[in-house]
Amino acid sequence: MMMMILTAVVVLGVLVFVHELGHFLVAKRARVGVLKFSLGSGQARGREERGDGVPDLSPPAGRLRQDDRGGSDRRVAGGRRSERSFSRKSVGVRSLIILAGPLSNILLRS
Repeated sequence: MMMMILTAVVVLGVLVFVHELGHFLVAKRARVGVLKFSLGSGQARGREERGDGVPDLSPPAGRLRQDDRGGSDRRVAGGRRSERSFSRKSVGVRSLIILAGPLSNILLRS
């Protein structure tokens, strides 16, 4: 029984990692600022957030740089929004980033 639980946890961890990696790779390719790429969605214990997509293990999630709706984007000099913001990208690019996670899971299964 314990071996089944351990196997399920490992398989789920791999699936989540591949899913988040898909989002991460497409976002970086599209020059979107990635604030966090981690296996686990919680706050890393005993570490400061390093930013710019440094991989991390924390208690799955990624965070992209955003401007709108309470976003986490820092404005550059002169009050302009960052060109590396997810919300500044075209609908096509944003769609690719969003679809990259599930598509990477599909590719893993193939």
